Amino acid sequence: MIASVAVPWMFVAGLLLQGPALPVPVVEEIGRADQVVVYEGLPHQMHERELRQHELASGNVVRMEGVPFYAAEIAPTSEDAATLARIVSDPASFAPYGGYKSCGGFHPDFLVEWRTGPEGTPTRLHLCFGCLEMKAYGPGGEVHVEIAEAAARELLLTLKKYGDNRPDSRARRNQWNALLDGEKK
Repeated sequence: MIASVAVPWMFVAGLLLQGPALPVPVVEEIGRADQVVVYEGLPHQMHERELRQHELASGNVVRMEGVPFYAAEIAPTSEDAATLARIVSDPASFAPYGGYKSCGGFHPDFLVEWRTGPEGTPTRLHLCFGCLEMKAYGPGGEVHVEIAEAAARELLLTLKKYGDNRPDSRARRNQWNALLDGEKK
């Protein structure tokens, strides 16, 4: 089981939230989860259009919340699962959504799914390291938030080792290197 982190509650935009970001039921489900799975996102819909079309045609794709991901379920190490839970349970990791960015649209590089037993509703976090945004889906509904740069960097460092399906591209390398080198604004 992944440890839960207690943080203050607040009411924002009709959702009961912990800090500025995740609905309380989402964080609670993450804390109760007995399995964590990572899915890798497909190439970007604008910057890697041809690669994306090729990967979609491969048939090795599942859709979650209408977004395509590689079908391979990747089990992170227990240490990485704990790191992911710690980061996303920390309200300092997120800020309220600030609006559309001109980066080509939200594109999740990874999806992290926490599962609680065979009957539990999965909690899914779609993470975009281009625009530093996350969309969370779970028992408390859904929320779209900004990811703090330090949290995004730690999330990417934790997740990038699980990115074996997506073809390498200059666009992704440049984007991830800018974040890891602290050049992302």
